[in-house]
Amino acid sequence: IRIEDYPDAVALVEINDPHVPTLQSLSLHQVDLTLARAALDYIQEHNADGPLREVLWYSAIARYFKCFQKSESRIKLEPTEIFAKDPSLKDTFHYFKALRNKHLLHDENGYSQCLIGAVINKPDLPVKSWESMARSVKAETSDQSHYERFLPLIRFTHEWVITRAEQLCMKVAKTL
Repeated sequence: IRIEDYPDAVALVEINDPHVPTLQSLSLHQVDLTLARAALDYIQEHNADGPLREVLWYSAIARYFKCFQKSESRIKLEPTEIFAKDPSLKDTFHYFKALRNKHLLHDENGYSQCLIGAVINKPDLPVKSWESMARSVKAETSDQSHYERFLPLIRFTHEWVITRAEQLCMKVAKTL
């Protein structure tokens, strides 16, 4: 058997160890965090604007918070454990979680509104109103200041996941 980067390898075996489920979860989290970071990098590098910026922003936030949600396929990350040494990032985490839950996924706030109005003519004209109209108003959250607050959160979490996975891999290797 030939395994890239391991010229002397003769087999590849599956490991049965108590750390395996956590390592599998951390690996899946790394994928999501890498994609979240890639979306933010694309926004910055290509000066993405308008709908593309918003789609990338939503994608980055969705991928990031996917790591902290209950799932059948993986163990969720615990913010209290990750941000234990940096309370300011914990506050940032909760800010973006609320933004995701109340603005991006649901309209439970004043960020999105629809205004209904009518165009009224002068009082002496026979037609009093031209038409009624509906205009949507939406506060933007993919601006530079939000970007600059969210990027360190992704970086910090990604580094934590990588470090934790490396620690567990070393433990598993020692048992072998």
